[in-house]
Amino acid sequence: MIRRIVYVAICFIFWEEHFALFQIMSNIVIAFVFVLYLIEFRPFVEKEINQIQIVNELAYVALSFHQLCFTDFASAEVKNIAGWSFVTLAVLNLLFPNLYLVVKSMYPDIREAL
Repeated sequence: MIRRIVYVAICFIFWEEHFALFQIMSNIVIAFVFVLYLIEFRPFVEKEINQIQIVNELAYVALSFHQLCFTDFASAEVKNIAGWSFVTLAVLNLLFPNLYLVVKSMYPDIREAL
């Protein structure tokens, strides 16, 4: 929650277009610090939840790096390739960790039904 508030404050204070790179870089730094927090302190009780959360946050950092390609510094071709890469990574991150949780939670019920 704190990282979202900090990021919103940064975007609110530095709202002009020429601060876009600073906003993206601050988002990357905040997300990376949160990944380090997750790795160091493992705040969740279950080991698997910690691992899934770390995977999700690393994907978020990778997607945040993709945002650099959507600034004025990149050509249209680079933006197109980065866009498809962004969508692919987002879909993979949506499917695999969450699909794992669904299968894991349903497995005892399916096994019991058989």
